[in-house]
Amino acid sequence: MLTRAELRTVLRARGLRLTKRFGQNILVNRGIRDRLVEAMALQPDDLVVEIGAGTGALTEALAARAAHVVAFEIDRGLEALLHEQLAETSNVEVRDEDFLDADLHELAGRAGGTRLVIAGNLPYSITTPAITRVLESGVAFRAAYFTIQREVAHRLLAGPGTRECGAISCLIEYHTEARRLVKVPPSAFEPVPKVESALLGLVRRERAPVAPRDPALMFAVIRAAFGARRKALKNALRRLEWGLLSDDDVSTAMRACGLAPGARAEQLALQQFADLSDALLCQAAGRGSP
Repeated sequence: MLTRAELRTVLRARGLRLTKRFGQNILVNRGIRDRLVEAMALQPDDLVVEIGAGTGALTEALAARAAHVVAFEIDRGLEALLHEQLAETSNVEVRDEDFLDADLHELAGRAGGTRLVIAGNLPYSITTPAITRVLESGVAFRAAYFTIQREVAHRLLAGPGTRECGAISCLIEYHTEARRLVKVPPSAFEPVPKVESALLGLVRRERAPVAPRDPALMFAVIRAAFGARRKALKNALRRLEWGLLSDDDVSTAMRACGLAPGARAEQLALQQFADLSDALLCQAAGRGSP
């Protein structure tokens, strides 16, 4: 693991710069690195997929605890450096491609069963896309651990029914048991960011906490509701591109669930979204809609 001074020297010698484009902040604190890996509780037979491996600061520690690590690094300059830093680490495979384009099912197949663990220090710009992709992929991962901005972690952990909740919060609640595990100070990174970070741990649920008749419809309702969260739920659901529902259908479904006409997305718990999507299905069935 490179220290801050060593990292600066290596980057300068190679003519490389850490860019805002990729949201690059490299971990340079060994103590914090060890705390992060310890919190992940990796098993000897895990296959770990690392997003944004950078210079391998976290990669080498992951490889010491897991069976195999597939490290994604989109920056070609850092990817060459990463190969050098991990030259003596035989159980690491470096991929110079965007994780968002990766075949997660292929990686899960290699892991076998539920031994797939996903980890990474996520730039702000891909935090929601990366987590959404993992959760919506249908891949049976065991757990996912992401170092993200602390305030973002707070929003993602906001339970349904709270003001901070959003569509991604509902997705996390449905698929995983989530916890904030480790606080990470700005000084742990190079360059030093202006915000604190935190390790978010997502352990995949064996069974979802709610059982809507059509989970895809439930999340369509959730996305429509939070996509216009300043509007009353009845008006927000006009954005729902599904079926042949009229305003009266939506109003009837909301009344059937005991929801007031002026209810807003952040006021609903996950079970209420499930009930509402089921009620909308009933209204659609009455109109002959699929």
